[in-house]
Amino acid sequence: MTHILTRLYADEKTANGVRERLFRAGFPRHVMRVVTLRDNETHDSLMTRITRSHVPDRAASVYTESVASGNALLVVEAGYKPLSARKIGVAVLEQTDDMPSNLESQDFKIGRIKDHAPRVMKDHPRFFTASPDPDHIGGPLSDQFGFNLVSTSNRRLSVGQGGPMFPFAALTKNRNAKSAMSGGGFMSRIFWPMKLVTNARRRRSVIAGGGTPFSRLLGMRTTSQ
Repeated sequence: MTHILTRLYADEKTANGVRERLFRAGFPRHVMRVVTLRDNETHDSLMTRITRSHVPDRAASVYTESVASGNALLVVEAGYKPLSARKIGVAVLEQTDDMPSNLESQDFKIGRIKDHAPRVMKDHPRFFTASPDPDHIGGPLSDQFGFNLVSTSNRRLSVGQGGPMFPFAALTKNRNAKSAMSGGGFMSRIFWPMKLVTNARRRRSVIAGGGTPFSRLLGMRTTSQ
């Protein structure tokens, strides 16, 4: 079962604003339409377009007169999307400044509308992209602080203003050095007399002197053949 929600508004701009509020509430764009009078459109043609939007004939006749005088008609198909579509749609529409009509009700119940989609993703091709909210006060940070997202200035070798932050050479043409420190120093020579490379023969124990106190105490072999 589908509910047809209809409202009259003073002009097309107001109706489109309500349509955007319904879109942010979860209604797909293709289930909402704003009907206005086209240039040189006849009375019968206008009424035909309104009835094709699943508006009953009696209501369509009343709406045709209003739209022909310059008003805008918003038609919403409240089906299965979003869940509780009729309840959500009515709540949004009640907060808008719609124009009065001579109808007892502007909401109608009809049978389920067959939905033939031209493509799988008919609602929005970028379904992972958040919809922009025109009522959002903040907006992008680039707009708030005046940042340029694209610059036409010359390419720089550093992200810092004025070049590198510290006067260190990033590249050098000097010969290969054995130490990262200027002058060839080694921290092992500064803080303690520690050799980095030794020519002494290899030993089987990390303990100075080659002792294996625990293995000797327990009579355990440290290697096996």
